[in-house]
Amino acid sequence: MFNMAPALLYCKKIKRQNIIKVLRLNLISKKQLLYSTIIFVLYNIISAILIILQEDILELFNVSFVMEQPIAVNTFATIMFVLVGGFICPISEEFFFRGLLIRGMEKIGIKFGIFISAFYFAIYHNNPYRLITLLLFGVLIGYIVHYTNSILPGILFHILTNSIFVISTYILGPENYNKIYSNVSITRVNILENNYVLMIILVIVSLICFTCFKKLKSLSVPKESTLDSVDNKANIKGKIYIVTSVIFVTLLFIAIIR
Repeated sequence: MFNMAPALLYCKKIKRQNIIKVLRLNLISKKQLLYSTIIFVLYNIISAILIILQEDILELFNVSFVMEQPIAVNTFATIMFVLVGGFICPISEEFFFRGLLIRGMEKIGIKFGIFISAFYFAIYHNNPYRLITLLLFGVLIGYIVHYTNSILPGILFHILTNSIFVISTYILGPENYNKIYSNVSITRVNILENNYVLMIILVIVSLICFTCFKKLKSLSVPKESTLDSVDNKANIKGKIYIVTSVIFVTLLFIAIIR
C-alpha cells in the first residue's frame, strides 16, 4: 500500500482531488450488493468449469502445472496468511488495480481501462494455471466497481476469495490441496464428466451472469469524473503507450514461465 503513496499525494496535493472519490470509497445499496454477490458466486462456477476444460485441452499437449503457492501448515501460519494474504493484499490490490489504475484510464475508455487493469492483475499474480480465470475475475470485479461506483464490493469479494483459499488449504493439508489444485478434474462428479454438459452449464451460468450485470447497470447512477478531459490525440497516444507496454509485459511473462 505504501507504493501507492506518491500517486495518492499527486492526486491530493497537485491535482487537488478528493481521494475518497478517486478510490470510489462509496457505500452501495442492498440491491447492488445482491446482484454483485450473485455475479461473484456465478464467477466461481464459471471459473471451475473453465479450469476443468482447460485441463482437458492441456492434456492433449501433455502439459501440466504444479502449484507453487505457499500453504499454511499450522494455526499461527494460517492466521498470519489470512491477515496478510486474506486482508492486506486484497485491499491494497483493489486500491491499485480497480482504484487508481482504472480511474487513471477512464478518460481513455472505461472498457479499455477495465481490461488493461484485469490484464495486469492476472499477470501480477504470476500463475499461468489460473491466468484465464484471474483475467476474468479482474474484468468482472472491474465492471462491478464501475457500475456500483464503489470499490467496496471488489475488496469484499477479493478478501473472501483469498481467505477461503488460505483456510481451505490449511484444512485439507498441503498434499491433498496440491493434488486437487493440480488436477481439478478428479473432483468431478459423474454428471460433470461430460464436457458437453459442462459447456451447457457454462452457457446458462454466463447468461444469468450477463442478466445480473444488466440489472446492476440499471441501478448505476451518473458518475462524476475526477480527471481532466483528454483530447482525441492524447487518447490515441495513451492507448498506443499502454498497448505497447502490454505487448512487452506479455512477451516477458512468456519468457519467464517457459
